[in-house]
Amino acid sequence: MTKPKIALILCNTDPELKVPPFPLLFLSHSLKQEDFEIKIFHPPKGEMKQTVEEILDFQPLYAGFSVITGIPTLYSAEMSRMIKARSKIPIIWGGIHASILPKECLKENYIDFVVIGDGEKTLLELSQELLNSQVFDKIKGIGYKKNGNLIFTETRPLSKDLSAYKIDLEGINWNKYIDIQEIEENGKIKKVRSLGYYSSRGCPHNCGFCYNLAYNNRLFRAHTVSSVLEDIEYLKKKYKIEKVHFWDDNFFANPKRAIEILEKIGLYSGIDIRIDYIKEELAKKLVDLKVKFLLIGGESGSNRILKMINKNFTLEKMYEKVKILAKYKIPTLYSFILGYPTETKEELNQTLDFMLKIYKTHPQASFTIGAYLPYPGTELYDLCLELGFKPPQNTSDWNLVDRWRNTVGLPWLERKIALNIRHLFAFLDFKHKIIKNWAYFRLKHKIIKFDLDLKLIIKLSKFLN
Repeated sequence: MTKPKIALILCNTDPELKVPPFPLLFLSHSLKQEDFEIKIFHPPKGEMKQTVEEILDFQPLYAGFSVITGIPTLYSAEMSRMIKARSKIPIIWGGIHASILPKECLKENYIDFVVIGDGEKTLLELSQELLNSQVFDKIKGIGYKKNGNLIFTETRPLSKDLSAYKIDLEGINWNKYIDIQEIEENGKIKKVRSLGYYSSRGCPHNCGFCYNLAYNNRLFRAHTVSSVLEDIEYLKKKYKIEKVHFWDDNFFANPKRAIEILEKIGLYSGIDIRIDYIKEELAKKLVDLKVKFLLIGGESGSNRILKMINKNFTLEKMYEKVKILAKYKIPTLYSFILGYPTETKEELNQTLDFMLKIYKTHPQASFTIGAYLPYPGTELYDLCLELGFKPPQNTSDWNLVDRWRNTVGLPWLERKIALNIRHLFAFLDFKHKIIKNWAYFRLKHKIIKFDLDLKLIIKLSKFLN
């Protein structure tokens, strides 16, 4: 008997950032247990038309998109429209964007269903109903259309037990996602095969800018240590990976679990971690466990802003942690945000000054900077509306709320400022000493708007470094 087919799609907006399509892999495992045939698509922009042809040829029961807010909403909308124009294949949207804005998504004529929250059980039940009786009102956590009306069913509680949720290790070619990275060991540079991985969901903190408040209800839910180790052992043996980066929202929410995983994987690693978790003994332990990279959200150089966004630490406390990381020479990427609602010019300059202070204190530091993004469902979203932020009216227009392309329209922040600051801090990483000194001088003296020389150096940068 032929298995019913399902196409799962996640638009790849940055092929250079080699992150596997983990949401699809979890869904695929769940569906395959009930004898569905799954094909995963993870296309970059240039392959969207070709991918649509492949989906149409596949003739699936439906096309399921996992969507995050930003440029993926546009790409997912374009592909959905193309499929709709040429077939009667139902379109299902899930993921963060569809979960936070389900009504707005379902209003679109190219979306037939939305899955809200965790998708493993919900999508399985929806798949079975699409295949059989097509009675949807008893399925928790979905939205659908009936006689021109939008129908939303009872909320499905988040599952606190993730033991049944596993990734489909055979669902993709993992070689496409292996990144060759350089790490320093004993004074020498070594190239290693690195791969990203998610071992948990959610975060217990309440940062005012974060989607987790609405999407995960501040719940931290972890896959079992044995399940994580089993996956990584498989990837080690089959794909010869030597380093793993844990992309969890908060890998260290359960410190004992995190340490146990790092102790047992026997690989180099990189992790995202809150700076207030850093202590002398933990930093030493991370070095001993071959942690070669940290991503830390510093967020702001203003104590008022840090309090407003509920970070629960101060600049003074943050700087104490920076000195510990510097002492142990741990390479760290510090992430900061510019243009919070109510942020003053003085406070923005305080952020620049604090970042430069880190730069001088921690030689292994690098920085990523982006404009504040007013995501629906976050604590600060209503304040942004009061201050004049105009949210997109159509689902595809949410592509403008994008950190990297700097396209979000904040009435209180000039786009050019955020973009120029990001470029200048990137040049601090250059090996070319003159370029580094030029960037530092510009930032120290707040020469931000002038950018003729900046545009020239950006064009020449590949030849200068």
